[in-house]
Amino acid sequence: MLLIELGRTYTQLNLDSSWYFLRQAIDVSKRLPNKRILIRAYTSLATTYVVTGEHAKGLAILRQAEKVGRLYPFDSIQLDLQTRLTQVYRIQGNYEQALTLGLKLEKQVDRYPQLQSASLLTLYTELALTYEHQNNDSLALPYYLKANDYALKHKKKKSLIGTLGNLGEYYVTRKDFAKAEQYINESLRISREFNFNHSTAESLRNLGEIKQNQRHYTAAVGYYEQALSIQKQIGAKEFIGNIYIELAQSYIALKERPKALAYVEQSIDLFRQIQSAHYLHKALRLKSSLLEQQGSFKEALRSTRQAQVLSDSLTGLDKQKAIAQIQASFDLERKQNQIVNLKKDLTLQQQASNTIQLELKLAQHQRTFLIVVSLLLLLIILITYINYNKLKQAQQLLRQQKDEIVRQTDQLVELHKTKDQLFSIISHDLRSPLIRLKQDIHQLLINVHSENRQMVSSLTGIEQKTDNVLALLMTLLDWAFVQFKGFQTTLQVLNLADLVTPVFGHFADRLNQKQITVINQIEADTIVFADKQQLGIVLRNLVDNAIKFTPVQGYIRLLTIEHADSIELQIRDTGIGMSPELVGQLFSQPEVRQGTQEEEGTGLGILISQELLSKQKGTLAVDSKPNKGTTVKVTLARPHPADYAQNHR
Repeated sequence: MLLIELGRTYTQLNLDSSWYFLRQAIDVSKRLPNKRILIRAYTSLATTYVVTGEHAKGLAILRQAEKVGRLYPFDSIQLDLQTRLTQVYRIQGNYEQALTLGLKLEKQVDRYPQLQSASLLTLYTELALTYEHQNNDSLALPYYLKANDYALKHKKKKSLIGTLGNLGEYYVTRKDFAKAEQYINESLRISREFNFNHSTAESLRNLGEIKQNQRHYTAAVGYYEQALSIQKQIGAKEFIGNIYIELAQSYIALKERPKALAYVEQSIDLFRQIQSAHYLHKALRLKSSLLEQQGSFKEALRSTRQAQVLSDSLTGLDKQKAIAQIQASFDLERKQNQIVNLKKDLTLQQQASNTIQLELKLAQHQRTFLIVVSLLLLLIILITYINYNKLKQAQQLLRQQKDEIVRQTDQLVELHKTKDQLFSIISHDLRSPLIRLKQDIHQLLINVHSENRQMVSSLTGIEQKTDNVLALLMTLLDWAFVQFKGFQTTLQVLNLADLVTPVFGHFADRLNQKQITVINQIEADTIVFADKQQLGIVLRNLVDNAIKFTPVQGYIRLLTIEHADSIELQIRDTGIGMSPELVGQLFSQPEVRQGTQEEEGTGLGILISQELLSKQKGTLAVDSKPNKGTTVKVTLARPHPADYAQNHR
């Protein structure tokens, strides 16, 4: 079900991704005992093909789903399937069949109210569109309103976009442009709010249609081109073709016939490619009219004849194709059955022949077999005796090696304990007094009167040196952990903003002392896939460097840039910067420099950060210019859907 929902979500964003997830869902569903999920996967995949205008593919997949659905009683999944069939019939111009099936489904829903689902909204919309195509406006409008009421009642924003757009188009055809624009603008607002690209494009196209009807052709072209740009990103070919036609109509009105003809030709090529007979007929008619206006009467007559032939022969061709497909399927099945029967007969004959040959060979070699068995038994006894002696020797050697391994293991455990105790002494017994010393100095600074400048200067210098010692101690601890393999990398889904905030809290005193302004532009919902402890060390080292080399009243800015598979964190400062030579030495032999207030360092921070990021599949890059500041770029992986599940476990 997760794969199906992912496929449906990506229909609005990227059709290639949508097809990938839905095909995966079909493969998984075929192995499940409950085939209702397979029906839903088929229906969702067919819907994506309908969106792109590939109606024949969509109908074929819906037929597969219908075949599986015959095993089950009518339910909400069946309602969704049959509604999509109604939609395809309507798009293909088979209005009678669409209307018959749609009204039948409405009666089924009236009989079984518990079956009401989101498909009911689609059903109302399809009935309204079918009646509108049949010029029966009095019956179309009630169904449009029913669909809109359903979307409002159930708070389905995505569905509400469609119903508002349909109502807008309905009022466009009735020349009530004020109402039409009201509905479509609301549809556009919701589409943009929830980043529904396809719906945004359709709303823009509808606004273009309104402007075209109001004879504001330049404004119409602007809306159409916005819609076309979005639909090309999605890959919805039928919608692209329709926008081409509408752009051509606007350019005809603007007397720019060459541009109009170019768009008409593109629409004809596209509709032929996706085999959309209804819209191809419309495009050919428009081309004929445009050629007549240009005086190209022979070409105009050719286009008119093509449109007429298409209109007259469409139904007959569909029937011939269907009959041919059925016949070909029947012939293929019959030939496959014949091949299977022949293979069975051949297998039986081969088995009989093999049995006779085996019996003859067995009679001829029975005596030889007994001799060989006897010799093998003697050989096995001899080998067993030899192996027994070797095994005794090996067991004795193994006991000796085991004792040696136990002794070495005990030594390693003791060494590990000693190392842990050493780190504990450094990190606690040294770090804690330094922190208390810094706090005492800071309290003295607060209590000393500002007139005693010499005392204030001395205490400030002592406080800075204490900060330097603390920073050096933390850097050496980080380096020691990395060198002694003290970290086990555990990647998990993390909120980057939650990791950055405590880092700046750690450096609050130094930031206040140097009056540095921090501009944190990291979005609250920025998610990365990293090790929490290691990434914290990286952030602490990089922010420490930014503070160290930024002068008083400087700025430090943090921001993120999203890429397809990664998040790029940038830490920018207005510090003293570095020359290209210094930047080139950073990741090999970094130069140890003092900060703007003579803060001391080791040069290890950048190397530690690079090594820890490599353990997390991340990267580190530095851009800097002297006296222009430095930008550090940290690239971190974005989590995949499976990573979220792993995080919950």
